[in-house]
Formats: sequence, C-alpha cells, structure tokens
Amino acid sequence: MKKTLVKVVALATAALILSACSSSSADVDAGATPAGEIPVAVIADLTGGQSATQATAANGFQAAVDAINADGGINGKEIAVTTYDSLSTPEGVQTAARQAVAEEPSFIAYAAGSSGLVGARSVFAQAGIPLFSVSAAGTLLFEDPQDWYFTVGSTPEQLAGSILGAATQSLDTLDGAKFALHGLDSATVNGVWEELTPMLEAEGAEVVALEKSTVGAPITNYTAQAQKFIELDADAVVAIDLVENFPIVVEAVSDAGFDGPIIGTEGASTDAVFERLSLVNYIGGRAFDDAREGTGAAEAATASGVPFDGVYFPAGWVIGQILAAAAAEVDGDVTAPALIEALEGLGEIEVTGDATFGPVSLNADRHYAVTTHQFFSWDPASESVRPFGEPVPLP
Repeated sequence: MKKTLVKVVALATAALILSACSSSSADVDAGATPAGEIPVAVIADLTGGQSATQATAANGFQAAVDAINADGGINGKEIAVTTYDSLSTPEGVQTAARQAVAEEPSFIAYAAGSSGLVGARSVFAQAGIPLFSVSAAGTLLFEDPQDWYFTVGSTPEQLAGSILGAATQSLDTLDGAKFALHGLDSATVNGVWEELTPMLEAEGAEVVALEKSTVGAPITNYTAQAQKFIELDADAVVAIDLVENFPIVVEAVSDAGFDGPIIGTEGASTDAVFERLSLVNYIGGRAFDDAREGTGAAEAATASGVPFDGVYFPAGWVIGQILAAAAAEVDGDVTAPALIEALEGLGEIEVTGDATFGPVSLNADRHYAVTTHQFFSWDPASESVRPFGEPVPLP
C-alpha cells in the first residue's frame, strides 16, 4: 500500500517556537503541499499528560487517510497531512493553532483539550477552516456557535439521553427510582447533570446524591461516598470522571455492596476498563466501538503501520471518513469554504470500518455527528465485553 507522506511539526516549547517563528515557518514551507492534493492539519496531544488518549485519535485519522489515498484518494486527489503536537497544554494548542492555520490547510482534525480549543477560537475563527474535534465543546456549538466547528463528541444533552436510555433498559421501572451521581466538576459533566435531572424527574425518578471530584486532584479513596449511596438506598449509580479516577469510584461502590446498575459513558467503557472492573452490573456506553482484530479500521491501521488501540482511535477514524465524504461532494478545488458547505449539506452517511452503531449526521443546524450509543457489559463466562440492550438513539 502506498503510504501518505506525513509532516510532523514538533513544538518543543511555546516560547521557543514563538521566538523562532520565522525559521519555523520556513521549515514548513519547504515541504509545502503540491498542487492537486488536499492539505489537512492534525492538531493533537502527541506528548504530555493527555497523549495516552488523544494521540490515539491521530492514529485513527492517519489510518483512515492512508486507506483513502490507497483507494485513489478523493476524486483523484490525495490527502496530505501535517501533524502538530499541542503538548497537552492550552499554550501548546495556541502555538499549534497558529502554525497550522499559517499553512492554510483545507481541514483540521483536532485531538486535544476542549479548554485549549476554546482558548484558541479567535485563531480558528479568523482562519475560517473547518475543524473537527474528538470531544464536544458546547460553547462552540450552542452558546457561541461557530460555523467552522464540528465534532464527533457527544453533547451534554446526548450524554444525558444516553444515560436515560441505559437506565430504562437496566431497571424494571424509572418511576420511583433513586439515582446517585458522581462526576468530575467540569463544565461538560455539570452540563450533563443539568440535562439528566429533569429527564429523570419526568419519568418519576429522583437524584438523591451528587458527588463531585476536582480537576487536578486525583481520587485516592471513595469509601465514604460509596457508603452514602448505600445508605440513601440508591437504585442506580451514574459516574462520569477521568480514566484514572473512574475505576476507583466504581470499585468502591461495588465493594460497599451495591449490586444495582452502575452506568458509565464514553471514555470509561473501553475493553481495558471492563476487564479491570470485571463487574457484571457495570454498563458503559460508547459512541464508537473499539477497533479489534478483524475489523475494517484495525486492518487499515495495520496496513498503515499505526496502532489501533486507545479510546479515541475510532473517533479519529470516523473524522477521516467524514472528511472523505464531504470532500467527495466538492467540485473543483477542495477549499476550506467549500468543505464547510459540503459538511453542512452532508446529511446522514454510513461509516465504514465497523466503528459506529448507526449513521453519522450533519447539517447546517447540527455540527455534532454522532446519532447512536451502544452500551456494553462484562460477560464473566467468556471474560469479554458484550453488547447490553439495544442501541440508544441520541437527540
């Protein structure tokens, strides 16, 4: 298979790059995208604290691009990728953003922190280049909607609807059910609780506890909070937290004797998390299925020479598929404005590679692509993950 030439721009430190701005630009210009190719930038946390998760999205995107190019590209044009390391810091995102937009790509795939993205929005807004992010930034979708911003992340309303769907399938009835909630104290998670609480109340359920963890303060013990859930006679527990905190919360709740459904969401429902917990009453939702041996996405990754493990690999793969579908609708040069128009007119499309549980959908009023979640549970007999219930359609 013909491999895509990928340029990687390493950002050692923001200060170094900014002080050497002119020489850095010259280095990138020396490898400028040839005419007839579609220039694409990837901004991702390749190093730093978030690299273990975010870098996997860059792998998924690269696997998709290589597969597309090997199949003849888009209307005969290959996708040329330049990757920028955002260093897992808001400052790194700022630097990567300025370097990326200076090269005038037609599309940006983004796999870094939402706070960094929001902080750099003036750079992206001025450039007007369509940017597709792995995680949803609600500010850019709803509070201050940007025509250049798209995401495969789930919105707070979608996550709340997904949790409600899982609860409906795991409890005999929601009427009179008591819910204990645990979440990271962040704008996104707090937004989920704001959406979920009235949904539960409309079904006759109530929230009896809400515990929050603090960003930057890892959980070391959750025994007291778990015991509180037991004393309140909770029927279901919902937890949304960082990957390092989540197992500690769930294991404490289980050790306290809770045997009702424990519901988790994206990021905490990988095969690795299920295997560590090995709990039959834990159900975790996914927007994308893990890439496994034999799936189309995994085979493409192997051919591309990139690993296909990691929570965000399938998200990157899906972004690549969406780019291909939109670019195929463009007559002539695949420019940034033309891609925005094509993305907003895309409608529903099916994604290849066994990565999703339903179509993705975009239009002028909907810049968030995912339409379906599927929940999974642990099967102790086979010591593997299996689907739980029916797919949950999202708002």
